Amino acid sequence: MRGPAARRSVAAALALMVLMVLYRLDPGRETWILPEPASSVQRVRIEAEGRWVEFERTGPGWRAVMTQGVISEGAGPGYRGVASPGVEDVGARVGWVLGRLCERDAPTLSAELVRGAPYGLEPPRVRLTLTGRRTYHLSIGGLNPAGDGRYFRLEEPARAGLLPRDVAGEIAGLAGGGPQH
Repeated sequence: MRGPAARRSVAAALALMVLMVLYRLDPGRETWILPEPASSVQRVRIEAEGRWVEFERTGPGWRAVMTQGVISEGAGPGYRGVASPGVEDVGARVGWVLGRLCERDAPTLSAELVRGAPYGLEPPRVRLTLTGRRTYHLSIGGLNPAGDGRYFRLEEPARAGLLPRDVAGEIAGLAGGGPQH
């Protein structure tokens, strides 16, 4: 990709990186992605590329309760989808993702700062609906220029930033995504 579009993408990514550095220096910043403890989330829905899967908490664990078009575990190298509601490691994977989304050291920015085509959020590559005390909608977009994270935007409360690539990959994997995520 060359020309004005490439320059705009690089400029937007650099601006976001500068804002993230400045944000880390602000001692009064919010440092969460999802503003409630992972233990209070009861339902997770992941939508990606026309597929979706929904998980519900079952005591200390998780189980897939509804799926549509989700690729199975054996669909090819690098794919880690949900083969059936009985897959044993699904609970651990959902718990790990929630732990990362609810941890308190993830820098976030105003959602207004992360808008437009350079971030891959319109439309997003992956959408999450997380239901706990409230319902949250999280969008995951394109890779940042360094390739180590994907842009995210949380609708309400409005937050945005970079989600580590391993977390974004596991989320996409739960919905049947492959190694391209």
